[in-house]
Amino acid sequence: MSLTDPSPDKPPTDGSVSPLSSCSVSIDATSGDTTEPRSKVNVPYKPDRILPAVPRPVWRHREEAGDMDRHFEPHPNYELYPRRSDDNNRYVDPISWEPSFPLDPCTNDPQKLSRDVVLSGMQDFQRLSLLEWKYVFPSFLTKTLLSTGGFGARQENMKTIGSLPSSGPFAIYIVWDLWNDHLTLIPHHRELVASNRPDLFMVALTSNSKDLLNPGPVQMKNYLKGDAICVRTLNRRRYAWDGDFLVSVEEILNPESHKFWAVGEFYLIQRKFKKNCLVTSVGREGFIADGFNTLCDAPDDFSDQPGPVYHAKIFMPYLQPESFLPGTDEKEQKNQISKTKHYCPGYHVYPSIIELSGIGAELALELQYAKNPFQLMDRVPPRILFTSGHFGLSGKLAMENYDKDLGFYPTKVTRVVRKRDAPVVAFTLKNGYGAPRDSQWVKLTKFLMNFKGAVFEMEVESCTNKKNKLYLTGRSVSKNRKDLDVIKEIRGKTVVIYQEIQKNLHHMKNFPTLEEFEGFQWDTSFGKCLKALLGGQRILGASRNLDSEGGASELREMLTDEQGEYADAMTHGDSPGVAVDSCFRGGKTFTVAVTANLLAMESRSQLSIHLACSNTNIAVKALTDTHLTLPYTARAVRLINFNRFRQAARNNHTPIDYPLLWPNVLRRHVMAMDAKVYSEEEEDEYDIDDVTQSAFYYLKKDLKRDDFKSWKFQDMLKQKGEPQMSRLDTFVAIYKPQIIFATHSAVTQSICNQKFERSKANIATIQFDEAHRLPMFSLISLGLRIPDAHFGFIGDSRSLPACSEPSLPQNLWKYSIGRVLEDTWRKLPSFKFTKCYDTQMGLVEHCNQHFYGNTLCSMGRVESKEFSNFVGNSSPIQILNNPELLKKEQQSGNSLYCSQEAQLAVQLVKKIQRQCPSLEIGILTFYRAQCSQVSKIPGIENVFIGTVDCSQDYNFDVTIILTTRPDSFHESKFLEDPKRLNVAFSRAKDACFVIVNEEAARRSEIWKRILEGVPKDAVCDARSYIGFGEEEGYGDLPRKRQYAGPRPEFR
Repeated sequence: MSLTDPSPDKPPTDGSVSPLSSCSVSIDATSGDTTEPRSKVNVPYKPDRILPAVPRPVWRHREEAGDMDRHFEPHPNYELYPRRSDDNNRYVDPISWEPSFPLDPCTNDPQKLSRDVVLSGMQDFQRLSLLEWKYVFPSFLTKTLLSTGGFGARQENMKTIGSLPSSGPFAIYIVWDLWNDHLTLIPHHRELVASNRPDLFMVALTSNSKDLLNPGPVQMKNYLKGDAICVRTLNRRRYAWDGDFLVSVEEILNPESHKFWAVGEFYLIQRKFKKNCLVTSVGREGFIADGFNTLCDAPDDFSDQPGPVYHAKIFMPYLQPESFLPGTDEKEQKNQISKTKHYCPGYHVYPSIIELSGIGAELALELQYAKNPFQLMDRVPPRILFTSGHFGLSGKLAMENYDKDLGFYPTKVTRVVRKRDAPVVAFTLKNGYGAPRDSQWVKLTKFLMNFKGAVFEMEVESCTNKKNKLYLTGRSVSKNRKDLDVIKEIRGKTVVIYQEIQKNLHHMKNFPTLEEFEGFQWDTSFGKCLKALLGGQRILGASRNLDSEGGASELREMLTDEQGEYADAMTHGDSPGVAVDSCFRGGKTFTVAVTANLLAMESRSQLSIHLACSNTNIAVKALTDTHLTLPYTARAVRLINFNRFRQAARNNHTPIDYPLLWPNVLRRHVMAMDAKVYSEEEEDEYDIDDVTQSAFYYLKKDLKRDDFKSWKFQDMLKQKGEPQMSRLDTFVAIYKPQIIFATHSAVTQSICNQKFERSKANIATIQFDEAHRLPMFSLISLGLRIPDAHFGFIGDSRSLPACSEPSLPQNLWKYSIGRVLEDTWRKLPSFKFTKCYDTQMGLVEHCNQHFYGNTLCSMGRVESKEFSNFVGNSSPIQILNNPELLKKEQQSGNSLYCSQEAQLAVQLVKKIQRQCPSLEIGILTFYRAQCSQVSKIPGIENVFIGTVDCSQDYNFDVTIILTTRPDSFHESKFLEDPKRLNVAFSRAKDACFVIVNEEAARRSEIWKRILEGVPKDAVCDARSYIGFGEEEGYGDLPRKRQYAGPRPEFR
């Protein structure tokens, strides 16, 4: 919590969550406040993490102010400042600069400081900076004190203040950038600059500044990025001219414009640390830290510490830039955001590791046990499951932001040109340590550019590292004409450059607490399943009772024998869980939808709820659409977030979406109750139940007095109060859905937010479609909250798992992701789906031979004669050899792209669409950079373009696979992964075109077998087959010099 901010109503945006029980939030040895870290107000265009801004030129490194013309004493010269009077015009005591020591939490609680005190202190600060400090010239005869740089050992136990001064001039600044000879500070409060004082936006703390509690010369290395500084006075900087005081609004973000102010006297505000936090290194990129969704920075020498897992002491900045005064209500906050958005683009400071130590032998042993805990012990301490699960989840979330530059860079646009119908801007990036890492700013990298509060989506066009600076050009990806017109005119203007990270902290927030693990009952249905998954004994088969009547019998007849066995086990079995390992296109989604309806129709209780879950909203929509096509269906609803519903295209909506249903359902109930009350003889004696009261509350803003007949409901319009139930619980109580379709994370979040509190006890079964992509942390987060439900897992163990990031340490992958489907299939009653539907027999045989061990049976697909004539042969797989890859491939960080291959794919799409316009086509790439390269080429519509990894929710008539790699496939485990190859080849129903350098592919055994399985008449030259060179006038490109050295593992 901020020293001055109001209590937050949103989770932290600094990447932290509640620490482990073994980790504690600590304070400085000299202070006594135990306030938790603050929450940052959410601004729509705000990034989630930032690093240093661009510094001033090096030639100004001696601009620090010397001693002022007065003494630096613990009690300063009060006569410098005008006396103030009270309301009766009596003189009051001079301003006191002494902090409140010793700290007394009863009287000096910083949260109890009023808005008036903080605002008065800032106003005094602004006034005195103009009346006094601006005209105090530094002594040019005073020798500037030497300062040790930001590296080396820091002074321990820096003295700090735990509360702000009760009066007097002060302003809170945040250490934003670290330099060898000074620190750059920016304000904590927006209001400090809002009143026409752009000069106060950025000040320097120099070696001539005075730390009132830590005597001696100021050493820059003793201060941390994110430190909060209570500034009591400002000095005019050495060599500052009068003209330097003036800073225009346009230049307020430019560090080179702030040359006037230096900090005079100041206090270091109390720090907070998270001690004994589990961390593990992932190389020079940083450390995975428990409780954070981004990698934490640490000194370079920390990577030499022995052992894979450490305890870390992490500095937690809990005062942030761009904050509001205490007591600022929501309306005022919106007004402030509007007024200050041109210089508040989203600054935020993040935690950093300052100390590492080894973990104890007992904890190291527990982390080893956590891989298969029930294989080694009968009763597992809850802390083992919690600690390992939480740590593993932190690693998974941090690796989603692994290749992001988390910096935040104000810079000046040096050039704007137009290339290929889009404006391209040029600028440089630099921070206090030199140039940012160029591997994070490679060609096609997406980033955001903030100009006066307007945010533009951009991508890197070129990047050059030269003289400790990154020289970049960026292209606008927006098609909006207004955006393009603004970008054309920003030459010479200051903009803020940053990359957006994944906002995934809700997964951490939804993970069970240690107390939930401690209170969990292992004899429940989920307890038995989880125990088996984590190394326990196998659960034996289920009993069956197959009697069913009516619509349920007709639904059951729609299932095959394989599918029926699973449905029988779910509806009439006594096992806590059932698993199915299915082939691709084996009817998984259909089986889940039908089984959910069978469960609803044959349920003993009309209040029972059956969940049908999947991993993404696209997969859930497929489940819902399948349900709606069935002849007999139970009452169902698709649970989807309101924001996602609004953002989704209309073709991704369904008629039973919750945002569509709830207003009408609640309104019908309220009107029915109004009519019932009106018909009662004694209206005033009728009690409104909680369901009706809650429904009325959620509809109140859209209701009018004339809508009601009874005076009781008419009077309720005037009454104030809070609903007794959440909106979702109210809806469920009225609508009584028997089936809920949702992502598992949506259900978990609804339960954690207590939106599903009253209804969760009625959940009888949970089915997971695409269970091979179900991560262990999601299963635990949901299962622990609904322990008595029965579980069904359906997926394809030969497809890609939930997280395939190779840089995630294996132990953390095991803790958080695991192989849920494979483990459930081995440990629970299990079945196989081996019949493959709606796929050409040749494609099934191909996948069957290479990935499924010849266990599949093809159920065929009607062949399109028109498309067969287009292909020219009977093979469903066409190999298009592209030797040009060896000359034209380019590296983009840890990825690859080739514009020539991308052009080939686009021309092939056009050729197919001319002859077969109704076909659904997907372009699948192994590399993210190539996916971006293809998507930039105009001229094709209604075509899916994505990586193989993100294509698992889709099926296409025709796929075009781009391999992109020019040399030996054997050097890439990524390209040789059988699960990734299976996904790539199994997305097509009719035909699959593979553009590949055949010579390079044949150096890999698995690729060699794939190519040898294709008939010779289905292998041809890519350019000749597509008719590429002559039709488009592409011609021969100049050949790039071939690189003969070793290659990294690309993604």
